[in-house]
Amino acid sequence: TTTSSSTTTSSTTTSTTSTSTTTVAPPVTNTQSTSTTTMPPPITTPLTTTTLPRAAIPPLTVNAFDNSSYALSAAQKLQLNKLGARLQAGDSVSCVAYQESNGLNLLSRLTVKRSQSVCTYLSTRVRGLLVTPSAQFVPSAQVQISTAKPMQVRSSSTLLRKVVVTIRPRP
Repeated sequence: TTTSSSTTTSSTTTSTTSTSTTTVAPPVTNTQSTSTTTMPPPITTPLTTTTLPRAAIPPLTVNAFDNSSYALSAAQKLQLNKLGARLQAGDSVSCVAYQESNGLNLLSRLTVKRSQSVCTYLSTRVRGLLVTPSAQFVPSAQVQISTAKPMQVRSSSTLLRKVVVTIRPRP
């Protein structure tokens, strides 16, 4: 009988523990199985990407440089920053500086440095940009008036002390 009494006490303790656990623990609902059965199976489709051609970037005429200067002004840098935002690595840029022709038909070092400073500035802004600085005389045209001999007329003095930047996007 002593053993029986001990078993009954043990059984009561276990029952109390079980009741206590059930009361304390929150009810558990299995929402995962519900959502799995209601969700449709995933559909896999191959991704295709279409590359649209970039819009052409028109040539930029950089504001005139100060006399005897090839340093870029704040306004010129602003122009070049806006252009640089549209360029990508692999694009080609040509920077052509203009000057009036002279008796010796020599381009000045100042004109060459102007084109170099524009191209260099752009190449520091856009990594991988291909740049070609150059210089040339302002285009002129021959005009003949009646029987007088032809004379040179400057057709575009608006290009003096300016650099024209032409862009060719990468293929």
